[in-house]
Amino acid sequence: SGSFIPDKERVYNAGAVRVLLRSLLLFTPKVQIELLNLIENLARAGPFNQENLTSVGCVELLLETIYPFLSGSSPLLSHALKIVEVLGAYRLSASELRVLIRYILQMRLMNSGRNLVDMMERLILMEDMASENVSLAPFVEMDMSKS
Repeated sequence: SGSFIPDKERVYNAGAVRVLLRSLLLFTPKVQIELLNLIENLARAGPFNQENLTSVGCVELLLETIYPFLSGSSPLLSHALKIVEVLGAYRLSASELRVLIRYILQMRLMNSGRNLVDMMERLILMEDMASENVSLAPFVEMDMSKS
């Protein structure tokens, strides 16, 4: 028995987190937000958790989950994007990067999606330059001006 402090916990079974994310939309909105807050705190707890959460595909799953909410500004979208930001700064696969860019282009055409673009800009700025991952900065240009 004891207190549970998410930002000091280690995720050893990230597959369980993936199952929760897969079931996210089955929960009530309050539970959805609480779960996303918990996962965000776990993701921010350090590289051990980031490695485990990214390796089981949490970013990809979150991107799939938020797709129907992209044109709005729901709390679920903003909380999920915070997690994508934290985990994406650690590692993004090529397919996850393609999905993010596709979302940004779709939102640009609809003149919305500011949350998504802001998250992507922060992700690029936060990117750990010491990591072995390829830098996203040279490949992504954010221009949200109307044509």
